[in-house]
Amino acid sequence: YINGHRLSFSFSDRFFFGLTEAVIYGGPSRGWELALMNPVSVYYAVIENFPAPSFFGNLLYSFDWDLYLTDGLELYGEFMLDDFQIANEEPVDLEPAEFAILSGINWAPAALPGANLNLEYVQVRNRTYNTIINEWEKFLHRGEEIGYFQGNNFTRIGGELTYWVRPDAYMTLSASRTNQGEGSVAGPFNTDYLNFTVEEGYSEDFPFGQVETETQFGVSAFYKPHRRGHLEVNLNYRSFDDFEHIQGSSFSDLTIRTTLWLE
Repeated sequence: YINGHRLSFSFSDRFFFGLTEAVIYGGPSRGWELALMNPVSVYYAVIENFPAPSFFGNLLYSFDWDLYLTDGLELYGEFMLDDFQIANEEPVDLEPAEFAILSGINWAPAALPGANLNLEYVQVRNRTYNTIINEWEKFLHRGEEIGYFQGNNFTRIGGELTYWVRPDAYMTLSASRTNQGEGSVAGPFNTDYLNFTVEEGYSEDFPFGQVETETQFGVSAFYKPHRRGHLEVNLNYRSFDDFEHIQGSSFSDLTIRTTLWLE
Protein backbone atom coordinates (compact mmCIF):
# COMPACT_ATOMS: atom_id res chain seq x y z
CA TYR A 1 0.00 0.00 0.00
CA ILE A 2 1.10 3.56 -0.58
CA ASN A 3 -0.20 6.68 1.13
CA GLY A 4 0.78 10.27 0.64
CA HIS A 5 -0.31 13.78 1.48
CA ARG A 6 0.87 17.23 0.50
CA LEU A 7 0.69 20.80 1.79
CA SER A 8 1.00 23.56 -0.82
CA PHE A 9 1.63 27.28 -0.47
CA SER A 10 1.19 30.03 -3.07
CA PHE A 11 2.38 33.63 -2.82
CA SER A 12 1.32 36.32 -5.30
CA ASP A 13 0.61 33.61 -7.90
CA ARG A 14 4.34 33.60 -8.66
CA PHE A 15 5.95 31.60 -5.88
CA PHE A 16 4.78 28.07 -5.14
CA PHE A 17 6.10 25.72 -2.44
CA GLY A 18 5.10 22.23 -1.38
CA LEU A 19 5.76 19.74 1.42
CA THR A 20 5.06 16.06 0.80
CA GLU A 21 5.14 12.94 2.96
CA ALA A 22 4.73 9.44 1.46
CA VAL A 23 4.92 5.94 2.88
CA ILE A 24 4.86 2.48 1.33
CA TYR A 25 4.10 -0.60 3.42
CA GLY A 26 2.50 -4.03 3.24
CA GLY A 27 3.35 -7.68 3.77
CA PRO A 28 1.68 -11.07 4.13
CA SER A 29 -1.87 -10.79 5.51
CA ARG A 30 -1.34 -7.06 5.99
CA GLY A 31 -4.25 -4.66 5.56
CA TRP A 32 -4.17 -0.93 5.00
CA GLU A 33 -3.71 1.30 8.03
CA LEU A 34 -6.54 3.65 8.96
CA ALA A 35 -4.09 5.97 10.76
CA LEU A 36 -2.28 6.56 7.45
CA MET A 37 -5.53 7.54 5.75
CA ASN A 38 -5.81 10.54 8.08
CA PRO A 39 -4.80 13.56 5.94
CA VAL A 40 -3.46 15.55 8.91
CA SER A 41 -1.52 12.78 10.64
CA VAL A 42 2.27 12.62 10.55
CA TYR A 43 3.34 9.25 9.15
CA TYR A 44 6.61 9.22 11.07
CA ALA A 45 4.72 9.62 14.35
CA VAL A 46 2.30 6.83 13.39
CA ILE A 47 5.16 4.41 12.70
CA GLU A 48 7.01 5.39 15.88
CA ASN A 49 3.89 4.76 17.94
CA PHE A 50 3.49 1.31 16.39
CA PRO A 51 7.14 0.22 16.29
CA ALA A 52 8.64 -2.81 14.55
CA PRO A 53 8.03 -5.65 14.24
CA SER A 54 4.32 -4.80 14.48
CA PHE A 55 4.66 -1.94 11.97
CA PHE A 56 7.17 -1.26 9.21
CA GLY A 57 7.03 1.43 6.56
CA ASN A 58 9.38 3.15 4.11
CA LEU A 59 9.00 6.93 4.35
CA LEU A 60 9.88 9.70 1.90
CA TYR A 61 9.80 13.46 2.54
CA SER A 62 10.17 16.18 -0.06
CA PHE A 63 10.18 19.96 -0.40
CA ASP A 64 9.55 21.45 -3.86
CA TRP A 65 9.44 24.93 -5.33
CA ASP A 66 8.27 26.64 -8.52
CA LEU A 67 9.29 30.30 -8.84
CA TYR A 68 8.23 32.67 -11.63
CA LEU A 69 10.74 35.45 -11.04
CA THR A 70 9.80 37.52 -14.08
CA ASP A 71 7.72 36.98 -17.19
CA GLY A 72 9.37 34.20 -19.17
CA LEU A 73 11.66 32.96 -16.38
CA GLU A 74 10.85 29.97 -14.14
CA LEU A 75 13.02 28.26 -11.52
CA TYR A 76 11.82 24.91 -10.19
CA GLY A 77 13.15 22.02 -8.16
CA GLU A 78 12.73 19.49 -5.39
CA PHE A 79 14.71 18.12 -2.48
CA MET A 80 13.69 14.64 -1.33
CA LEU A 81 14.88 12.89 1.83
CA ASP A 82 14.59 9.12 2.12
CA ASP A 83 16.78 8.32 5.11
CA PHE A 84 19.25 10.16 7.34
CA GLN A 85 21.17 8.74 10.29
CA ILE A 86 21.32 10.96 13.37
CA ALA A 87 23.02 8.64 15.85
CA ASN A 88 26.68 7.67 15.58
CA GLU A 89 26.98 4.81 18.03
CA GLU A 90 27.28 1.57 16.00
CA PRO A 91 28.15 0.46 12.43
CA VAL A 92 24.52 0.58 11.28
CA ASP A 93 24.61 4.35 11.93
CA LEU A 94 27.31 4.72 9.24
CA GLU A 95 24.72 4.20 6.48
CA PRO A 96 25.14 7.14 4.05
CA ALA A 97 22.26 9.60 3.71
CA GLU A 98 19.72 8.75 1.00
CA PHE A 99 18.33 11.80 -0.75
CA ALA A 100 17.68 13.35 -4.15
CA ILE A 101 17.91 16.81 -5.71
CA LEU A 102 16.27 18.13 -8.87
CA SER A 103 16.80 21.71 -10.05
CA GLY A 104 15.84 23.34 -13.31
CA ILE A 105 15.18 26.53 -15.21
CA ASN A 106 12.78 27.43 -18.03
CA TRP A 107 13.54 30.59 -19.97
CA ALA A 108 11.47 32.07 -22.79
CA PRO A 109 13.56 35.06 -23.99
CA ALA A 110 11.50 38.07 -25.06
CA ALA A 111 13.99 38.75 -27.85
CA LEU A 112 13.16 35.40 -29.50
CA PRO A 113 9.39 34.84 -29.42
CA GLY A 114 8.44 31.17 -29.65
CA ALA A 115 11.67 29.87 -28.06
CA ASN A 116 12.05 28.14 -24.72
CA LEU A 117 15.28 26.93 -23.09
CA ASN A 118 15.19 24.27 -20.37
CA LEU A 119 18.21 23.26 -18.28
CA GLU A 120 17.94 20.62 -15.55
CA TYR A 121 20.21 18.84 -13.06
CA VAL A 122 19.26 15.72 -11.12
CA GLN A 123 21.05 13.50 -8.63
CA VAL A 124 19.62 10.56 -6.69
CA ARG A 125 21.90 9.03 -4.09
CA ASN A 126 22.74 5.37 -3.75
CA ARG A 127 20.14 3.22 -1.90
CA THR A 128 17.36 5.85 -2.31
CA TYR A 129 13.89 4.27 -2.86
CA ASN A 130 15.38 0.98 -1.64
CA THR A 131 15.12 -0.74 1.74
CA ILE A 132 17.07 -3.27 3.75
CA ILE A 133 14.12 -4.73 5.65
CA ASN A 134 11.17 -5.85 3.49
CA GLU A 135 11.10 -6.35 -0.29
CA TRP A 136 7.57 -4.92 -0.51
CA GLU A 137 8.78 -1.59 0.89
CA LYS A 138 10.89 -0.79 -2.18
CA PHE A 139 9.40 2.11 -4.15
CA LEU A 140 8.56 -0.11 -7.12
CA HIS A 141 5.40 -0.94 -9.04
CA ARG A 142 5.60 -3.94 -11.37
CA GLY A 143 9.37 -3.52 -11.56
CA GLU A 144 9.28 0.21 -12.35
CA GLU A 145 10.42 2.94 -9.97
CA ILE A 146 7.83 5.00 -8.13
CA GLY A 147 9.98 8.10 -8.43
CA TYR A 148 12.56 9.32 -10.92
CA PHE A 149 12.60 7.06 -13.98
CA GLN A 150 16.37 6.38 -13.82
CA GLY A 151 16.15 4.95 -10.32
CA ASN A 152 19.00 5.78 -7.96
CA ASN A 153 22.80 6.16 -7.77
CA PHE A 154 23.19 8.61 -10.67
CA THR A 155 23.69 12.21 -11.73
CA ARG A 156 22.13 13.71 -14.85
CA ILE A 157 22.44 17.10 -16.50
CA GLY A 158 20.45 17.95 -19.61
CA GLY A 159 19.01 20.72 -21.72
CA GLU A 160 16.38 21.31 -24.39
CA LEU A 161 15.86 24.20 -26.77
CA THR A 162 12.37 24.32 -28.26
CA TYR A 163 11.32 26.76 -30.97
CA TRP A 164 7.76 27.19 -32.23
CA VAL A 165 8.16 27.88 -35.95
CA ARG A 166 4.43 28.59 -36.14
CA PRO A 167 1.44 27.93 -33.86
CA ASP A 168 1.06 24.36 -35.17
CA ALA A 169 4.73 23.35 -35.50
CA TYR A 170 7.86 23.31 -33.36
CA MET A 171 11.38 21.85 -33.30
CA THR A 172 13.45 20.70 -30.29
CA LEU A 173 17.17 20.19 -29.79
CA SER A 174 18.25 18.20 -26.74
CA ALA A 175 21.41 16.98 -25.04
CA SER A 176 22.15 15.20 -21.78
CA ARG A 177 24.90 13.43 -19.86
CA THR A 178 24.22 10.75 -17.24
CA ASN A 179 26.64 9.08 -14.85
CA GLN A 180 24.97 5.90 -13.60
CA GLY A 181 26.49 3.83 -10.79
CA GLU A 182 25.99 0.15 -10.14
CA GLY A 183 22.91 -1.32 -8.48
CA SER A 184 19.23 -0.47 -8.71
CA VAL A 185 16.11 0.01 -6.63
CA ALA A 186 15.06 -3.58 -7.38
CA GLY A 187 18.50 -4.94 -6.49
CA PRO A 188 19.99 -5.72 -3.07
CA PHE A 189 20.53 -2.99 -0.50
CA ASN A 190 24.29 -2.41 -0.25
CA THR A 191 25.60 -2.78 3.32
CA ASP A 192 29.35 -2.17 2.89
CA TYR A 193 29.23 0.34 5.75
CA LEU A 194 28.62 -2.50 8.22
CA ASN A 195 32.23 -3.65 7.65
CA PHE A 196 33.58 -0.56 9.45
CA THR A 197 33.59 0.60 13.02
CA VAL A 198 32.25 3.96 14.16
CA GLU A 199 35.84 4.99 14.95
CA GLU A 200 36.96 4.13 11.40
CA GLY A 201 33.99 5.84 9.78
CA TYR A 202 32.68 5.13 6.28
CA SER A 203 32.50 7.09 3.04
CA GLU A 204 31.94 6.07 -0.57
CA ASP A 205 32.19 7.57 -4.03
CA PHE A 206 29.09 8.90 -5.71
CA PRO A 207 27.92 7.50 -8.02
CA PHE A 208 28.91 4.26 -6.31
CA GLY A 209 30.69 1.40 -8.11
CA GLN A 210 31.77 1.19 -11.76
CA VAL A 211 30.11 4.21 -13.39
CA GLU A 212 28.47 3.99 -16.82
CA THR A 213 28.47 7.32 -18.69
CA GLU A 214 25.79 8.06 -21.29
CA THR A 215 25.93 11.06 -23.65
CA GLN A 216 22.79 11.81 -25.65
CA PHE A 217 21.94 14.22 -28.48
CA GLY A 218 18.55 14.54 -30.13
CA VAL A 219 16.44 16.57 -32.54
CA SER A 220 12.69 16.33 -33.02
CA ALA A 221 9.98 18.04 -35.02
CA PHE A 222 6.23 18.29 -34.40
CA TYR A 223 3.57 19.39 -36.89
CA LYS A 224 -0.20 19.49 -36.42
CA PRO A 225 -1.74 20.45 -39.77
CA HIS A 226 -5.26 19.46 -38.72
CA ARG A 227 -7.13 19.26 -35.43
CA ARG A 228 -7.60 15.50 -35.92
CA GLY A 229 -3.97 14.53 -36.30
CA HIS A 230 -0.30 15.38 -36.02
CA LEU A 231 3.09 14.16 -37.28
CA GLU A 232 6.20 13.78 -35.13
CA VAL A 233 9.77 12.86 -36.14
CA ASN A 234 12.57 12.09 -33.66
CA LEU A 235 16.29 11.52 -34.24
CA ASN A 236 18.34 10.45 -31.22
CA TYR A 237 22.00 9.45 -30.77
CA ARG A 238 23.40 7.82 -27.61
CA SER A 239 26.97 6.95 -26.71
CA PHE A 240 28.07 4.91 -23.66
CA ASP A 241 31.41 4.59 -21.91
CA ASP A 242 31.99 1.68 -19.50
CA PHE A 243 28.78 0.25 -20.93
CA GLU A 244 26.77 -1.92 -18.53
CA HIS A 245 29.38 -1.03 -15.86
CA ILE A 246 32.16 -2.97 -17.61
CA GLN A 247 35.38 -0.95 -17.61
CA GLY A 248 36.57 -0.13 -21.12
CA SER A 249 33.34 -1.30 -22.79
CA SER A 250 31.59 1.12 -25.17
CA PHE A 251 28.37 1.20 -27.14
CA SER A 252 26.45 3.67 -29.31
CA ASP A 253 23.20 3.70 -31.26
CA LEU A 254 21.12 5.94 -33.49
CA THR A 255 17.32 5.88 -33.30
CA ILE A 256 14.90 7.35 -35.82
CA ARG A 257 11.21 7.35 -34.97
CA THR A 258 8.25 8.69 -36.96
CA THR A 259 4.79 8.96 -35.41
CA LEU A 260 1.51 9.70 -37.16
CA TRP A 261 -1.34 10.35 -34.73
CA LEU A 262 -4.97 10.36 -35.90
CA GLU A 263 -8.07 11.04 -33.83
